[in-house]
Amino acid sequence: MIFVAGAEENQILPLVNGCEILIATPPCFLRMLKKSYVTLDRLCHTVFHDADIMVEDFTSEIKEIMRHYARLLKSQPSRSAPRQAVVMASSWSVGVASLVKAYLGNPVLIIPDMIEAAIYRGVKQIVTICSESQRDVELLGKHMLP
Repeated sequence: MIFVAGAEENQILPLVNGCEILIATPPCFLRMLKKSYVTLDRLCHTVFHDADIMVEDFTSEIKEIMRHYARLLKSQPSRSAPRQAVVMASSWSVGVASLVKAYLGNPVLIIPDMIEAAIYRGVKQIVTICSESQRDVELLGKHMLP
C-alpha cells in the first residue's frame, strides 16, 4: 500500500513498479497520472471516501480523472469497468447524487440514516429484518457478491 500526500517524489519508484493499493487525494492522483507515475490499466476498485467533501472541493479533478479512465476504456474495448466503485459520504448531497449518477451505472445505495434516505427520494427502501450477525451476509450476499 502506498499513501501519497504531497510526497510523490519519495514514492516514484514504488509507484512505477506498481502497487496493490494507492491512497491519494484527487489533485495528488491527477499529478501522478499526468507524470505517468501511475496508470489506470489495472484499476479494479475505486473508492470515493468522504465523497460529500470531495465533490465540493475537487469536482474538476474528479471529472478529469474519470475522463482519463473513460479514454482508457474506449481505447481497450475488451476491458471492463472496475469491478467495484464505492462512494462513502457522511451526508447525501446534490454533489454526491451527481457523482453517483455520472459514474456508477446501476448502484446499490446503502443509506443507514432513515432521515437521509427519506431526503433522497430516489432510493427504493427495502426493509429486511435480520440479526446483527447476519447483517453483512444479508447486505453483501444479495447485492455485492457475484
